[in-house]
Amino acid sequence: FVYWLSTLPSIMFGSNNTIIQGNIFVPWSALIFFVAYYFVTYEHIKDIILTFSIALLVMSLSTIYNNFNSIFRQGSIAGGYMMASHLMSIGTVFIASYIITGLEKRWPYIFIYIIAVITSIYAILLTDTRMPLFVTFLVISIALIVKLKWRGLIFSAIMIATLYIIIINTPSILYRINELQNGLTNPNTSHGWRLLLWENSLKLFKEYPIFGTGGGVFEIYMNNLMPQNILLPKGHAHNSYIMQLVTYGVVGFTAFMCFYLKIAYDLFKNIYKSPYAFVGSTVILAYFLEALTENNMGLSFSRMQCLFIVGLMLGLVNQDKQI
Repeated sequence: FVYWLSTLPSIMFGSNNTIIQGNIFVPWSALIFFVAYYFVTYEHIKDIILTFSIALLVMSLSTIYNNFNSIFRQGSIAGGYMMASHLMSIGTVFIASYIITGLEKRWPYIFIYIIAVITSIYAILLTDTRMPLFVTFLVISIALIVKLKWRGLIFSAIMIATLYIIIINTPSILYRINELQNGLTNPNTSHGWRLLLWENSLKLFKEYPIFGTGGGVFEIYMNNLMPQNILLPKGHAHNSYIMQLVTYGVVGFTAFMCFYLKIAYDLFKNIYKSPYAFVGSTVILAYFLEALTENNMGLSFSRMQCLFIVGLMLGLVNQDKQI
């Protein structure tokens, strides 16, 4: 509620082009969090994990199908390739960390979960998106080390080695990795374009530092600030933190970070006390890392998926405390 209130002044004090609708619907995703937090109990969790795994598998298979039936990366039934990769990455981390906790003892179900995870990783690979792929492997590796100690370190080393083998044997991914060596000042590359977007976004922030520009106007300004001869996306900053800062200013950004950091703090401090806190921590860590290069916190599917999962996990942590 406080976060929502903090975004409303940008309607009055932001830019002249701000769109009211973007501000009005800011708290929608928070509703998903609180529904999961207050209304999901222990008897639901195994059904939710199974259903989520099946959904992840279906989305991954649709991504694979679309990849092999088009010369373009079309994504999945959930949306474009970028959206699909973010959803599958968070979903993979969620299911993988749940397996690592050992909460599931039934082997037929564990088998389904493992198939969903492997299929999802393959589908992410086909999208050629670097950050979701790296974050998936990195966070699962961290989860293994935190939970299994030395055994986890061995498993994570195997995972990193596997990722290396995958990269050097996948020309499209290898090309995108090598692209990073082309120079950070080349706006024709995806990373060079992002850096230029961030630079111009911060210039825009300086014009509207307190309450931001308001919603729905970022692309209007970037059309004037970014090179006209390069047809790369300008709809958002490709960084969730910068996007929030520019859109709602220091006031909105502060409330936004308090909302997410409160969730993260309550999960992290219980990571060794509750397996559900462990699972929730891996999910929000992956979500935070991916936000560094993408506006996943501004995509309704990505935001609702993450907030539902962490709301669910945090609710179960609090139920643990009450027993």
